[in-house]
Amino acid sequence: MFRSVDPLAKVHESHYAAFANNPIWFIDPDGGDTVVFFDQANNPDNRRVYTGTINVVKAGQILGPYTGSTYPNNDNTQNTLNVGWHDYNNVSGHHGGTQMGLNIVDAKGNRNAPGTNPQGNAVTMQYVNVHLGVPPVQNNGLDNRGSAGCPTICPTDAASFFENFDWKNRAQTTGTSEGRIGIYRGDSQEATNFRNILEVKQILQNSGTTGTPVELNRGESSNSAWIW
Repeated sequence: MFRSVDPLAKVHESHYAAFANNPIWFIDPDGGDTVVFFDQANNPDNRRVYTGTINVVKAGQILGPYTGSTYPNNDNTQNTLNVGWHDYNNVSGHHGGTQMGLNIVDAKGNRNAPGTNPQGNAVTMQYVNVHLGVPPVQNNGLDNRGSAGCPTICPTDAASFFENFDWKNRAQTTGTSEGRIGIYRGDSQEATNFRNILEVKQILQNSGTTGTPVELNRGESSNSAWIW
């Protein structure tokens, strides 16, 4: 059931624009761009390691995967953003608007996000952004996620990830993008199902196929499957 016109309809001239004109295949509850993080179940306890993958769903197209992380550098001293779905915009950017960042916001547009502190208690985190990790060239050749609680993008993928969003100010560090960010950790059934859906849609998208069966080879012929 569709209760409102897709906000992207004015841009893409279709009420189902965010679904690539296929509302059965493409899930987009509010018409904004969707960012989905899939990460491992636990913090790697190594600030130099990115353990997650990220997809962007933009106007019905599956983009990525990109490499990143949903964990702070040290969850013994820093809060961790909760799993689930969060609203975002890029009005403020990161680091006072000097760098690109997707700002996680609450239902009122305030920069608040649900998190968990090192003691396992629920907290409200402020100023949580999806931002670039520290480039090795700025850190004696070493990787560093540079996260005090924010999801981060690996520097090698940052340019291609951030080009999916609108950056309108003169410095191109803030803009008018908005949508939803999903955080998944571990191999829950929901995470596995959603990841599989995105992978299948991307295979069909990249093959130019919408109604022709495509063989999905999972590494062994006995595990191959056909999907339309």
